[in-house]
Amino acid sequence: MSYAANGNYLPMMYRQMGTLVAAGVPMVQALSALADQTHHARLKTILREMIVSVSGGNPLSLTMERYPAVFSNLQIEMIRAAESVFPDQKECE
Repeated sequence: MSYAANGNYLPMMYRQMGTLVAAGVPMVQALSALADQTHHARLKTILREMIVSVSGGNPLSLTMERYPAVFSNLQIEMIRAAESVFPDQKECE
C-alpha cells in the first residue's frame, strides 16, 4: 500500500493548504505551517524537503513529482493546472 493511501493525512493537508493559500499566505509559509502542524513524521520530513525545493524556485508540482509514493499523478496534475491558471502566485515568497 502506498503512503498516499494510508490514513487521512493528505486530504487534511490539502484542505489546510487551500485555506492558507486562499488567505494569501505564500506557498513556502503555507508548507512550513503544514509541516509544523502534522504529527506524521514522514509527511513532516517530506514537507520540509518541499520547502527547500519551492524556496529554490521550483514549482510545487515539480517538487511533488519527487514523491510518487505519496502524491498521485492526479494530485500533481491538479496542482500543475492551478499553477497554470494562477501564474502570478509566487511560490517562493
